[in-house]
Amino acid sequence: GDVEQRSTVGGGEGRDPLTARGEFLVLPISVTNLGAEPASFGAVSRLRLVDGEGKEYAPDGRASGAAFLLDLGLEPSFAPRQPGLAYPDVLVFDLPPGAHDLALVATDGSFRLPLPPAPAATPGS
Repeated sequence: GDVEQRSTVGGGEGRDPLTARGEFLVLPISVTNLGAEPASFGAVSRLRLVDGEGKEYAPDGRASGAAFLLDLGLEPSFAPRQPGLAYPDVLVFDLPPGAHDLALVATDGSFRLPLPPAPAATPGS
């Protein structure tokens, strides 16, 4: 999905949204198990965001869960990921205003994926 900058996630239907301290960067991803056996994968524990100054940001687990369930309407599954199947997920990072030159990195150092700039947050989003 498209990368977004938002001030809140997880609102709607009588629920109070979570509000970012800075700006939420909402990053929808798809994860595919490339192995031959079912395997567990926790994106929140295995991925980080690094900015152009080398500062590292962990995903906000609570905001990621709210975006997954409430904003995207996805059903969580805690079962192992089956080989060859793509599973939707979303990572939400609470970043300081002006964070730039962002890259998604694996905590084990196995990859670095530069991200395109996200559109600026719109008021009330």
